Amino acid sequence: MSRTTSSTWLAARGLKSLWDGLRGADFPYLVTGSTVAAGIAPVAPTRLASVYVEDAEEAAKVLGLRAADAGANVVLLQPEDGSLFDRADDRDGLRTARLPVVVADLLSGPGRSPAEAEALMDWMAAHEEVWHG
Repeated sequence: MSRTTSSTWLAARGLKSLWDGLRGADFPYLVTGSTVAAGIAPVAPTRLASVYVEDAEEAAKVLGLRAADAGANVVLLQPEDGSLFDRADDRDGLRTARLPVVVADLLSGPGRSPAEAEALMDWMAAHEEVWHG
């Protein structure tokens, strides 16, 4: 099973600044978790962004993030296996993880993440032709 290393960061100017930075990024990334689910089957506003990157320190520097143990609003995930970046969806100008990956990430996530996974799975079951194609 592939391992993923995570680190927590603060986007001091909020998540909108993170999205703007990612839209212009020239490094591989994939948005996952609550952000993707909220755009499809919203449960609650996104307060914590989860993003796969190859190099968390470099991505944080480019995006203007500050390391944060408390008050973090961004989790940077570094997968051991870079093949995750080979398949992505495009949602609102952002490269996002495929929906089955998003569901898996939410099922193992904190707080309301499992409820978001359930809502997303319900949507996926009702709209299989949209996302599976």
